[in-house]
Amino acid sequence: MAWLLLIPLVPVAVLVTLWLIGERGHLMLPSTRSAFRKAGGRGSRSRSGSGVGSRNGRKGALLNGLHGYVYGRWPYQYIRFCVNTLLPRMSPDSKRWWADHYHGKVLPTELARRIITLDHEIKRTDLEKIIPYPTARDIVLKGPPKVVVLDCPCRHARENPCQPTDVCMVVGSGAFTLEHLPNRSRRITQQEALDLLQAEHERGHVHTAYFKDACDNRFYAICNCCACCCGGLEAMVKHGVPMVASSGYVAQVDESVCIACGDCVSACPFEAMSLNGTSVVEWEKCMGCGVCEGQCEMEGITLVLDERADLSQGDLFAPPDPIVTSTNLDELNGLIQRCTRCDELAEYRTQAVPGVGPETARVVFIGEAPGRWEDEKGEPFVGEAGAYLTELLEKIGLNRSQVYITNVLKCRPPDNRSPKTPEMDNCAAFLERQLSLIKPDLVVLLGRVALERFFAKEKITEAAAKPRRKRCRCCTRRSAYAART
Repeated sequence: MAWLLLIPLVPVAVLVTLWLIGERGHLMLPSTRSAFRKAGGRGSRSRSGSGVGSRNGRKGALLNGLHGYVYGRWPYQYIRFCVNTLLPRMSPDSKRWWADHYHGKVLPTELARRIITLDHEIKRTDLEKIIPYPTARDIVLKGPPKVVVLDCPCRHARENPCQPTDVCMVVGSGAFTLEHLPNRSRRITQQEALDLLQAEHERGHVHTAYFKDACDNRFYAICNCCACCCGGLEAMVKHGVPMVASSGYVAQVDESVCIACGDCVSACPFEAMSLNGTSVVEWEKCMGCGVCEGQCEMEGITLVLDERADLSQGDLFAPPDPIVTSTNLDELNGLIQRCTRCDELAEYRTQAVPGVGPETARVVFIGEAPGRWEDEKGEPFVGEAGAYLTELLEKIGLNRSQVYITNVLKCRPPDNRSPKTPEMDNCAAFLERQLSLIKPDLVVLLGRVALERFFAKEKITEAAAKPRRKRCRCCTRRSAYAART
């Protein structure tokens, strides 16, 4: 009966065998180590008020990392199971959950080319409207991005797949794919990637940027999808899983050119085209992929921005805004001092007045705009009002070196007139970045203009000295006004 003692070892032996198969005979490949290190780092940064929350964060990150490992190591088995077994049996709630965690965004060919030819680093985590899902919607790339082409798992899940099959583009490092699937993947040059995009466009296939929670919650691949093989398109069109989002464009037919040949109808992967004298676009179904545009021999179809969808990429891959990427107040102050967004203010000012105080300040005071003395010295609140503010600070045990002082507007308006709304809008990014760098516990709004920038419906006579919980800000009467009363 001693053999019974070996039974518990069987699952362990199976897991060890699977692991060695997954790692191709190694204990752990470098790309696997890197992937799990990143997953562990994300878990340690998932904080809550208790140690239990932190442990749960690490546990969730580890499970997500294991999910990502299975998906990346055995994509062919993963996709085949999803396409043939999972998707046809999903309930409506399961379909929504699946789409929220694993989804794509259709890309017109030109936008796909822009991703491949990106020449700068980009980090976008503010894509709620562009990628309309609650998770997995970040874009983090270093330009020019590395590209690995992979034999398409969706096409390999079919009995008679479209050719060629090496059309899936892993965008980024691609090291995990190359190490774990060396016989089905290879590194390609930028020009080869562009040629592949063009060839797939001419075949009538859809470029789709894919995002997945198990892939670091971000964009990781461009799939060149055909309607007959692609699991994502099948999930959406056949099974009603909303896992593909519109490009933000829509096809527009030039009726004066259209000969109603029907080529666009048969080519559309989303069944959004029909014939009624001329080709007709069903807006609700059109995803703005541009396949119909590429297949129309009469050049009678174009993609136009879909104002109703509000899912356009805008200038998604433009170089990052230096204001947003500034890392400290000195760097930000230099941008403010060189700013010429407002022609009148730039011409009239002696110098811009960014602000003064430590980056570690717990309290930030925000006034209206620099006056004559501030314009000459380059420091906010240095006149009579500034002396009174200093006096008030001393009465509560503070001095100017402990707080940060700035204004809504960074340049003196001519004749000390009130700031204009476009001028304040031009300065808004500077003020927002100042607050994000300092991270104060309290913001004190000095006067009507500062108050209205944060609480548009409040009146200074009613809001004076009353704390506001919204975003930890409070307001007070402007010290210059208090000094005159």
